[in-house]
Amino acid sequence: MRKTETNQSTATNNSNDSIVSPRSIGTSSESRLKSIETRRRRPITLVINRGLETVETRRGWLKKLARGAAAIAFAQVPGFSFDPNAKASSHIAEAARDDVENQAEADETAAIEKLGNTAGLGRFRTTRSDHFLAIGDAAEAFRTDALAICELILLDYLDHFRAKGFEIHEPQKRLTVVALAGAKSFEAFSGEDPQGVIGGFYDRDTNRLIFYDFRRMNGPVAAARPEKANTLALVHETTHQLTFNTGLLARTRDVPVTIAEGLAMYVEQHNPKKRARPGEINRDRLKGLVLARGKRVSWIPIKKLIADDDLFGTKADDDTVQLAYAESWLLVHRLLTDKTKLEHFRDYLKEIQSRVDSTRRIADAAKHLGDLDRLDQDVQAYSKRLLRGG
Repeated sequence: MRKTETNQSTATNNSNDSIVSPRSIGTSSESRLKSIETRRRRPITLVINRGLETVETRRGWLKKLARGAAAIAFAQVPGFSFDPNAKASSHIAEAARDDVENQAEADETAAIEKLGNTAGLGRFRTTRSDHFLAIGDAAEAFRTDALAICELILLDYLDHFRAKGFEIHEPQKRLTVVALAGAKSFEAFSGEDPQGVIGGFYDRDTNRLIFYDFRRMNGPVAAARPEKANTLALVHETTHQLTFNTGLLARTRDVPVTIAEGLAMYVEQHNPKKRARPGEINRDRLKGLVLARGKRVSWIPIKKLIADDDLFGTKADDDTVQLAYAESWLLVHRLLTDKTKLEHFRDYLKEIQSRVDSTRRIADAAKHLGDLDRLDQDVQAYSKRLLRGG
């Protein structure tokens, strides 16, 4: 794993660059997505159930753009689950930052280009938005579309978590998205097997989101309609990147995987084009609970979920991994949607900002979230209510 690199946030528009602003997101299609990975020093596999929900058209997205995001007209790009039917202004508003590339961002771009060259990939090109830098061998339309999603996710993320009382801020620099043309480019660049890392991953060490076009995926895990896989993967991984760059979580400190993944899954089904907010019921994670019950996979106690990151990795069997993810979504959703628990959860996340290792995980959780055995019973009861439709 490479050392963490930071890149400042400004932009230039040269012959290889383009600048984009947020766009709308439309309908989705059913797909099969086996796993998305978020890493820090070792892989963590995310299993997604089949039968993904159809995403509906969002109304009123221009209202969000008017709150400070630049607006630009976009044509439909088929790489994601989009069908734009709203008209945006055809001009780019004044950028939040001067479009002058500083040395840190130039160094970041050069470093990624060098990695691409070492991997034997074609020419890397860049696309910039107010808060994100995309670089890679993916088509310009794909990069542009990806950054449009990232910007809208950021708007909704900031609105949602601020409304819940979290002291978060906009990213202090452009966040890097390495956008690759397909599975072959992804494998060459990252060294990861795309059959086990569908969509990409967020790397905490480098602070980069590495992402590829799932439409070029072949093999047993390829989806018949991959646009939904592209969208879901990008929403999930962008949420990881945002949580570690807005003050919600500390990127260089100890964070239980169950918390990091629970937050990403809390947002992952969110579609920035419709009025639904982050935090809706994640039906796919509920299906994970049902599948685990059907296979008689034992419930994982909350204490173990917080303490044992191996539940999410290659050391665990697939059924255990799927249950660990489902429970993580359930735990975080419960903590964020119960008024009393929310207050304690805010304090808990502040507490772990300074933790450099995992030795105090259980003590920190018990201090702020209360008796963990009682919390475990509460979360199990919550799962039963949700499964009954209550």
